Amino acid sequence: MKKVIIRGTGQKNGSVIVNDELELEDKEALELMGRNKDEAKLELLNKLYPGVKFDPKKIGVNVS
Repeated sequence: MKKVIIRGTGQKNGSVIVNDELELEDKEALELMGRNKDEAKLELLNKLYPGVKFDPKKIGVNVS
């Protein structure tokens, strides 16, 4: 298990602030840092915040 911190903003009838600390499986956490990291970020954020639109470039991820 890896600790993942996600920070940024999204849009849904105004700004939605994202500041979450999660524990994810190693494989899932490493996908957030890999080649397809933008797709992985969007997939995770769509699960956590349904209906909110995100620009993956404006979302910061820290894996430890």
